[in-house]
Amino acid sequence: MAGEHPCYTVVEVPAGLTGEWLASAAWLDVPAGARVLVDAAALETAEVEAGPLAAAAEQLAARAARVAVCAPGDLAFGLARQAIQLAGLAEGVVMAVFREREAALRWLLGESAAK
Repeated sequence: MAGEHPCYTVVEVPAGLTGEWLASAAWLDVPAGARVLVDAAALETAEVEAGPLAAAAEQLAARAARVAVCAPGDLAFGLARQAIQLAGLAEGVVMAVFREREAALRWLLGESAAK
């Protein structure tokens, strides 16, 4: 679910995103102030309401220094953007969504602005 790299922590979103997975909050087990890459590349289905998804984005943004979401698929990209907006987060400040992992890592590690 979560893995650490020297400069950031990875949270892997399962292929089937559910409210139960979000409620488990295992994805929130990241070091305080960490840079976090949310890898949603495997996401195929989502059975979760917008409220809990937005709350999850807000909680992760409050815990981490920076969060980049790698969401190459349309479903993952749309859900991530929706969660950020519903949470009232300024996209590109603490949390940003990218279709390509390389762009997400560049932003996460401070090498470029969010696009």
